[in-house]
Amino acid sequence: MKTLFVIIITLSLASCGGSNSTSENEESITSTSELGIDENLIGSLPLTIQDPLDNPSNAEKVALGRMLFWDPILSGNRDIACVTCHHPDNGYAEQLDLSIGVGGIGLSTTRSLGTQVKRNAPTIINTAFNGINVNGDYDPADTFMFWDNRSHSLEDQAIHVLKSAEEMRGDVFSEEDVVQGVALRVEAIPEYVEMFNAAFGDTVINGDRITKAIASFERSIIANNSRFDRYARGEESALTITEV
Repeated sequence: MKTLFVIIITLSLASCGGSNSTSENEESITSTSELGIDENLIGSLPLTIQDPLDNPSNAEKVALGRMLFWDPILSGNRDIACVTCHHPDNGYAEQLDLSIGVGGIGLSTTRSLGTQVKRNAPTIINTAFNGINVNGDYDPADTFMFWDNRSHSLEDQAIHVLKSAEEMRGDVFSEEDVVQGVALRVEAIPEYVEMFNAAFGDTVINGDRITKAIASFERSIIANNSRFDRYARGEESALTITEV
């Protein structure tokens, strides 16, 4: 397998003209070395992800995290969900220069009114691999999140968003009370009680478990087997010479 280089963003490669056929010039070149490309700088994403030791994933936890990710009950004013600014139709990211948080109406470029936050919402695709180095090593419990790297795990990142007045908290809860307030809301819904029991083995619902479930869902959103990844793992026919 070729060595990892840069993998935080998702790569999408398409054949020229929509065809995998090669020209006579392409057929005369049989390897990247003939093109003068250093294969040590070409790498693929791992086929599997790592979970923090205190948050092993399971199917029930991912399903719970998906439900919470889409539920505006986590916002103080019940008017915004995680998916509002990280919508799959936008690549789990945001098309606005600066995202609109609490009080807004609509999604992405159609979103208006509300509170403008300080930055654009980045994609969650492949954030499971944040912090990975050239050897493919990373620690999901001690990596970097947000544009300014102020958080060090997906679990911690989710807590920051819940507490942010502009992003999700609004003016219903204080920063000190919002996590407990949201947990009590979730606890009052029987379906959620059942899902927490299935995910964690009991019906305890708190901020720690809410963010662990959301983080588990986010780690499931990966794009790690593109044609580029397959090529970097040694499948030479996955890309044309033109693409290489």
